[in-house]
Amino acid sequence: MSENIPTYKFDAQISDNLDFEISRIEHKQTLLRVGQKPRRNNFYIIFLIEDGAGIYIIDFEQYDVIPHMMFCIAPGQVHFWELTTALRGWVILFKEDFLTKYLPYASIGFPEDFSIFNWDTYSGFFLSETYRGRFEMLSHVLNAEFQNQDLFRRELSIQSALLLVLVNAQRASVGEAQQINSASDRLVRDFVALVNTNYKQTQKVQDYAHHLSVSASHLSDTVSEVVGSPPQKIIHRRVVLEAKRLLIHTDLPASIITDMLGFSDASYFGRFFKREVGETTKSYRQKFR
Repeated sequence: MSENIPTYKFDAQISDNLDFEISRIEHKQTLLRVGQKPRRNNFYIIFLIEDGAGIYIIDFEQYDVIPHMMFCIAPGQVHFWELTTALRGWVILFKEDFLTKYLPYASIGFPEDFSIFNWDTYSGFFLSETYRGRFEMLSHVLNAEFQNQDLFRRELSIQSALLLVLVNAQRASVGEAQQINSASDRLVRDFVALVNTNYKQTQKVQDYAHHLSVSASHLSDTVSEVVGSPPQKIIHRRVVLEAKRLLIHTDLPASIITDMLGFSDASYFGRFFKREVGETTKSYRQKFR
């Protein structure tokens, strides 16, 4: 057990200095070997599984690894494999900057428009027969653009193909009838994204409301209606997620975790954790040792 969760950084030297790479999973044995232990990444990962078996554990959610599963991992998530059969399929790696250089010219935002990368949603889903064929085609197109040595608009063509992969992944994960399209949906989406980046600095609903230019009561009513949980609960859920990550995957003492999560008092953090989880930090950690 390490003192902190290892974070692996994108190596652009192996991808022609692009913050993007696509390859066959079976050719990335180093990635799979590293993936047998809990780790984070500073880049996004998409796995398209064609064959293989085992389980994939992503932020305490356990997924069966079977053919036609798709996994979408965001930077900061803790994940690892326990495989019983070797994987086959595609793996796509990219940094946020690679995509957002193009997106200002499109009426879409990343990552806020893609719940497939939200910390508060499922990271793995089974592809219907319709989407299997679509992703097989898109993967080959994306790989062909990546392998293309003609530099004319190469980066733009890869970005465009990647955006098609992401749009179809979003559709496949939630269904086309459930796409984000109302003002309430967008407010909740922006709130959840904001919590993910600011939960260590503040747990106050009014601070998030101020940042989103709405009243605290409007934010509370909207989030409760759309999600079924009040915004304070969502904030607390994000804090608990990080606390669990650090308790299980590191040997850091509770006092250090207290500071890392923005609590000024270790005893208050202990009471907070027990209230939210139903047991003490010590007993929760011991369950997994």
